[in-house]
Amino acid sequence: MIQVKLSKDRLHAAVELSGAVPEEELRAALEEAGVVFGVLEARLKGALELAKREGGMPRPVVVAHGREPVPPRPAELDLEVDIGQRSGSIDAHSLQVDYRERSVACAIESGALIGSWRGPQAGESGRGVDGSEIPCPKLDQRDARYGAGISARPKPGETGTLELHSELDGVVRLDGKGELTVCELFPVAEDVNLEVGNIDVNGSVQVGGGIQAGFRVTARKDIRVARSIEDAVVEAGGVLDVGGGILGGGIQGGDLGHVRAGELVRASFAQNAKIECGGDVELGSSTRSLVRCSGMLLVEGGIGHLRGGEYFAGRGLRAKELGSAQGAKTRVEVGRDPLLVRKLALVGREISELRERARTLQLDIQRASPGTRDGSEAPAPSIAVERLLTAKVEVEASLGELQERQKEFEQRLTLVEEPTIRVETRVFFGVELRIGDARLVIETSRPGGVFRRDPETGGITSD
Repeated sequence: MIQVKLSKDRLHAAVELSGAVPEEELRAALEEAGVVFGVLEARLKGALELAKREGGMPRPVVVAHGREPVPPRPAELDLEVDIGQRSGSIDAHSLQVDYRERSVACAIESGALIGSWRGPQAGESGRGVDGSEIPCPKLDQRDARYGAGISARPKPGETGTLELHSELDGVVRLDGKGELTVCELFPVAEDVNLEVGNIDVNGSVQVGGGIQAGFRVTARKDIRVARSIEDAVVEAGGVLDVGGGILGGGIQGGDLGHVRAGELVRASFAQNAKIECGGDVELGSSTRSLVRCSGMLLVEGGIGHLRGGEYFAGRGLRAKELGSAQGAKTRVEVGRDPLLVRKLALVGREISELRERARTLQLDIQRASPGTRDGSEAPAPSIAVERLLTAKVEVEASLGELQERQKEFEQRLTLVEEPTIRVETRVFFGVELRIGDARLVIETSRPGGVFRRDPETGGITSD
């Protein structure tokens, strides 16, 4: 007796024999059951041999196997950069988690490798043992795609795979539809807070809210903030534009409460803030702040008051009012680039430290060097002395480079041509004005005016 059983998916056919049967009879039974594809000849002959030897079969034996369908393969991205969001970083010393370090933005430089992309592969239908077609399954998964800001080139040794490189300095983004892009602008819908974390990108940042205290936002290009910056560190390579104010103070340690920009800082007001800029600074007003800028300090768009604090502007200052009726300590200095002044001071300090290091090394060399008293030739220097000599050569080379940089800074640090301090309404008593090396302390509150350095007397005059 012959029994032929087909699986529900039509991919397998098994036979069960109650005793020995001729091969032709078994083949006829398979054909009658509709098995016309994928017959396994070795299995079929083995089943006949088993039934003949044992007088039957202990269990069914598969003698035909269809072709399984090949599912389609969606496109795949294999990323070399980390665009995932971490829960925070752990300080190695305190073992505390800093939840501000959440890596929501992945900064990348132009030309850098992002990853590889493998194109989609079409599926292939199968065939059952009865000869019927078995369609390949459909996948709901979307293909991974790459778009703007990305260039692709064939990956060596892998057919159908492309290497993806960034076309610009910016931020890598992967949206919910699986599309990978690189864009210059990194948008934050609301505040920079624990949900967003610190930001460090090569492009620009646009914040729809404000930047909360204790966070850091760094962009190689521009940063635009709709509301205020609250005691945070914000650094823009280009323009920093703040719709509200810049607030500092209250958080101890580090460099918190400090904003920097390469080209322009603009804000409605500043309070207890520390601001540095390689260009102009435009404020509506400022209270007890420290401002250093290479260009102009312009405080005339809003209230226009500078009340307390220190203000250094390379090219000059314009404001409506300086100081306060209560005598708030206010210092204004113009005429020399304050950022360059500070760089020059830092280089001078480094030069002094290296000179002291060179002097110490020379003393160590003299103590460690072998010598003679009878005028005979001194023995070769030891390994320790050779190391000291090498260190001294390196220190002297570094010292030479710093001295060249010092000369460059000194040549650039010249008094700006006709720097002025323009005050529209009033200058209160106690305000200190400096233009180059000239100094004037306002003893009695007076109307505003234009303050200049008199080249003949070396003092400060006004009109």
